[in-house]
Amino acid sequence: MKKKKDDNLVFLIGVRNDTEGCIIEGLLDSCGVKATLKYDTDIAWAEVIIGKSAMPVSVYVNKEDYDKAKEILDSKLEDDEDE
Repeated sequence: MKKKKDDNLVFLIGVRNDTEGCIIEGLLDSCGVKATLKYDTDIAWAEVIIGKSAMPVSVYVNKEDYDKAKEILDSKLEDDEDE
């Protein structure tokens, strides 16, 4: 059975690896925004060869949460630059 494509999800940001993706997912979740991580390659074979944490990840959010998610990330990046 083929998975149904979720047309409600929009791309938020691409990151270098699973660790960064999980951090962003956790940050957004703590602010009430559900994020979905999608791997840029077939996870089954790549995880065995290079390890899940070394693969690029795309972070998606619901369309209605996009502006809030973008604001959260932009705010966090500004905070990091101030330090």
